[in-house]
Amino acid sequence: MVACNIKVVTFPSEWPCQMWRGTIGDAAQPMFVAIDIEAWPDMSDHHKSCDILVYDKIRWRQAERTEDLRRPLYSALEQRNLSYRVLRYGEHHIGQFRDALRHCRAMVFLCEHETQGLAYQEAMSSGVPILAWDEGELVDPHERAFAPPGLVVSSVPYFDARCGTTFTRETLQQQLEAFLGDLGTFRPREYVVDTLSPAAGVARYLNLLEQASRAK
Repeated sequence: MVACNIKVVTFPSEWPCQMWRGTIGDAAQPMFVAIDIEAWPDMSDHHKSCDILVYDKIRWRQAERTEDLRRPLYSALEQRNLSYRVLRYGEHHIGQFRDALRHCRAMVFLCEHETQGLAYQEAMSSGVPILAWDEGELVDPHERAFAPPGLVVSSVPYFDARCGTTFTRETLQQQLEAFLGDLGTFRPREYVVDTLSPAAGVARYLNLLEQASRAK
């Protein structure tokens, strides 16, 4: 690091930085890809014909996750007479995603972990609240080989109470119920504008430049 005169090395969010701070120290800093809030406008006032978009980006242990996550989720939605639509990562076009965001009231996001998570953030920019599966467990076998002990990861590394709710396999039923009860109170687009917009990205980048200039 000293020989290369590198002061800052960016990663998409905080938890990937934690993977590398043991090696490169505080040079590891989060820097997100900004969400184009004009390209992903607020669709919350559009007529909604479907209750839930299920965005499936599960990448490992497919058979297990079908048994202990997908099927219980679909069953829970059906028990509540909620209509839902499923899009699987890598099997849809962007136009299908935009159409789903336009017509669905909320989105359930299924993914083991994300370093940023552009899809769920584009949904939030569109005014769609998120119910995210988030176990906090690193599953990627390559990353597990060198991750520090006790590392907690996330499927939604940029998220707060305005965005929606998270759940684990054990808490699916109670968190789904809480999410549905609070559905009208979430403000996901506000979070994106404040935290992930191009303006927020510029501010973060300038902050990193200043940090680099002060680094010894």
